[in-house]
Amino acid sequence: NTTVNCGAGTPIVIYGSDITCIATVVRGSGDKTPTGNVSWTTNSGGNFVTSPCALSGSDGTTTCSVTYTPSSVGSGSHLITATYAGDPNFFTSNGSQTVTVNKAPATVTLGGLTQVYDGTPKSATATTNPVGLTVTFTYNGSATAPTDAGSYAVVATVNDPNYTGTASGTLVISSTHSIPLAVGWNLISFNVHPDNTAIATVLSSIAGNYNLVYAWDATGAHSASGNWVKYAPPPAAPYANTLSNLDETMGFWVRMTAADTLEVTGTIPVTTSINLSVNAGGWNLVSYPSISNLSLPGGLTNNGVGTDFSLVYAFHSNEVADPWKMFNRTGLPYANDLNQLSPGWGYWVKVNVNHTWSVEYLAE
Repeated sequence: NTTVNCGAGTPIVIYGSDITCIATVVRGSGDKTPTGNVSWTTNSGGNFVTSPCALSGSDGTTTCSVTYTPSSVGSGSHLITATYAGDPNFFTSNGSQTVTVNKAPATVTLGGLTQVYDGTPKSATATTNPVGLTVTFTYNGSATAPTDAGSYAVVATVNDPNYTGTASGTLVISSTHSIPLAVGWNLISFNVHPDNTAIATVLSSIAGNYNLVYAWDATGAHSASGNWVKYAPPPAAPYANTLSNLDETMGFWVRMTAADTLEVTGTIPVTTSINLSVNAGGWNLVSYPSISNLSLPGGLTNNGVGTDFSLVYAFHSNEVADPWKMFNRTGLPYANDLNQLSPGWGYWVKVNVNHTWSVEYLAE
């Protein structure tokens, strides 16, 4: 009879590699030893080197071997059959064994994970090794590429009959906040988190058109300078600067020498926590990092501040005749000309108790 041995149990081979299979032909009776050839076949795609193979041996047992290389994974179960051709003393016979063929591992490298919102869907990219494999993507579990600014969990999966592989990452679609600035002083803020908060980088879109920036340190650490921190761009001497970074929690003053538009690109902060302190006389110069307007006083009272504030001021540089706007929580309503918080402006808020103000980007 004829038996096949490609390994113990159900042997496994990875696509792209090979496995050695041995055919053993044993006499059933008599004193002769089988001679001749064994041919090899499979019910799946693959190549045998070399088939047929010539038997050799003695004492009634002969063997020959081939190397089997799968040409595809197929069902993953390859039946390997060896057929002895027989000789003048022995009839033909055959034997078989199942070999499991697994997909070969592929490397997937993600790209295009940082993009800027422009209203069109944004897709990640992927390269594979081996090159040219088909890759499918999901974004937060969906096959639809996202359009809105935000962060999305990306999973890239090889879709190939012979290879398997996956990679994961985060696609970040940044948003750009554009803020028009008038000549002179502007009290502003932005509603994205810049990748780089260095002040010169944040203000790079208006470089050459501003000459001074002031922010406020509500902790009291700069009380010697009246709680002000400042930045003057070159050619001003850098040693005099005490303000080095700007982020989405800060309101700040910028003095423009020419009208321009500040464009700040960054990730969207879903919720921003802004500390309001009593240390600097209760005054805090803060941002409003949201995309929508929020009415006063609810914008503060309903978001962590309660009634522990008295005044909110804004400076609208585009309203030359009356730029200062005020909301007095305990004053007469008709005297208030600041009735809502709006993205792009900075705000003075006076509190009498320390609080953390929570601002939702998608404020309702």
